[in-house]
Amino acid sequence: MKTYKAIISLLLAILLTALTVGATPASAAADGFVDIAGHWAEATLQKSVSDGLLEGYGDGTVRPNNPITAPQLITIITRVLNVTGRANISHLDIPEDAWYYEAAQKAASLGLIPNGLADGPMTRQDAFALMARAFLLTMDAPALSVLDAFYDNELIREENRGALASLVYEGLVQGNAGALNVNGELSRAEFMAVLYRTAESQLSPTDMTGMTIDTARLNARGGGVLVNDSSLKYIVVSGSGQVINISGNYETLTISGSNNVITFSDSAQLGSLKLTGSNNSIVCGESDDSVASLTVSDAIEFGGVRNVIDLNGSFPGEVTISGTENQVFLTSSEPLSLLNVPGHAPYLSLDGSVKGAITITGNFLTLNQKGEGSTESLIIDADSGIYSFSEGASFAQISISGQKSTLTLDGSAALVTVTGYKTALKGAGTIDRLILNASGCTAELAVTNLEDNSAQYDRDRVLNLVSNVYSGNFTLAWAEAHDYEAYEKEIWVNAKGYSSRTEYLIWVNLAMQRVNIFQGGEGNWKLIRSCIIGSGAMGSKTPVGVYYTTYKLASGWTTATYTCRPVVGFKLGSGYAFHSRLYYPNSNRLTDASIGFPVSHGCIRMYDEDINFIYNSIPLNTTVVVY
Repeated sequence: MKTYKAIISLLLAILLTALTVGATPASAAADGFVDIAGHWAEATLQKSVSDGLLEGYGDGTVRPNNPITAPQLITIITRVLNVTGRANISHLDIPEDAWYYEAAQKAASLGLIPNGLADGPMTRQDAFALMARAFLLTMDAPALSVLDAFYDNELIREENRGALASLVYEGLVQGNAGALNVNGELSRAEFMAVLYRTAESQLSPTDMTGMTIDTARLNARGGGVLVNDSSLKYIVVSGSGQVINISGNYETLTISGSNNVITFSDSAQLGSLKLTGSNNSIVCGESDDSVASLTVSDAIEFGGVRNVIDLNGSFPGEVTISGTENQVFLTSSEPLSLLNVPGHAPYLSLDGSVKGAITITGNFLTLNQKGEGSTESLIIDADSGIYSFSEGASFAQISISGQKSTLTLDGSAALVTVTGYKTALKGAGTIDRLILNASGCTAELAVTNLEDNSAQYDRDRVLNLVSNVYSGNFTLAWAEAHDYEAYEKEIWVNAKGYSSRTEYLIWVNLAMQRVNIFQGGEGNWKLIRSCIIGSGAMGSKTPVGVYYTTYKLASGWTTATYTCRPVVGFKLGSGYAFHSRLYYPNSNRLTDASIGFPVSHGCIRMYDEDINFIYNSIPLNTTVVVY
């Protein structure tokens, strides 16, 4: 919350500064407009005009009660932020002669209109969300429960919920009669009132003193920028394509822009560092044949997409790596207090240690840690990660719940608990106590005490997992993309205790539209083949139960409308059977190729190669489980 409040203070200080530079007296600026005097927002409207944010119309009005449009809103915002950068918006459906074309270019440079801009009234929720995005007012973890107080909260679109929750929490947006009227219109006067209220309510008089020189916002496209003024407190990089060198001491650096190259000179110091943009390069420069050193005393958060960060120095606070496909190289002379990695597919190389917890919830992480030090806990709740820790690393406890992860430990751990399927433990290190609560795991390092509960845990999980209710979308593509794992199928048939008079067993699973064929015996069935099928449709469902194969017909069945062959019957005294898809009578041309979802009159349709396998290889009296 500290970092969040600092960013708010910075941006609203910018707003206040922008609204005072070059202002003319309110009365002189607003006297010419006939619809300001006596309006409920008269003072706000006068200030808006004198500050150059609202412009009047040719008929001598400012039309304060008109709904604010998206072009008007971004024009006001880019004026407040004094944006000079312009993005290429040729891909957007905006005429080049539109009065707001330049404002759209500027807003696009801040990432405010990535998908287009409609020239029409905005809903209140869209207007507030855009304002929150422009001024970074959305909290990292907003309390969405504050929206429950409004009966129309379910009308708030998912992408706007965080922004509105943050504005409501801060008291910047208030409801009326128990509603936010999220899909109603926001007048020009109402928007300006919220804008000024935001500035006035978020900054104390102390905050505002001297903020003109205590604040820097860099939003010009291209060129090089040197920042070396420790009288500044906050830096926000919101533009694109900038080359920036930073030295000195600052409270907050926030990078929301993209494609920037940011270099820290020797002895640069920050209170906190936050990255939300994409494709940025953030490095420490060279100084006297050595790498410059950066100190960040408080929190670091690297978000955004495909950023490359290579920093050397002291980072004793909490480090969070979110976003997608970020590459982070950190060398820290002091232990990190906490390390959180919720990002997707990041790469992290850490030369240093972590005192508290390392928490990994993002999938496909590659983490390499070098350096000595004791860590309280390593918590991995993510899939398919690759983690390695050097000889000097030690952990009080490690918990791995994500599946298919690989942990290489050359150090030591007192307790390791594994509930993730196919976890691989490697390395030259040692584990005092290892508890395995998942199957498919391997441990190739020294373990003093092993508690292997994998079989029982997986058995219980699979028994709860397997269903006989189809929940697909009635397409072959769904069946091809969904199925249980082979090992889960084996666990299920063996846990259920099924037996057969032959060395084979057939399980027809209706949920995944599969015939699974096993070989072996009771308690030791091994999956040898899995086939996509089409079971009984609604109104003619394949009956659930335990049956056995009863007869075989190479010629199959032929009617006036179709032929299916061969046929292998199951369920004695009935017409239920395995057979091919439907062909035109006595031909090899399909009349109904449907498969992969419930489609038959109760029998099990199969591809030719699969029904032929059953016909040729599976003896009569083989158990058939339909579930």
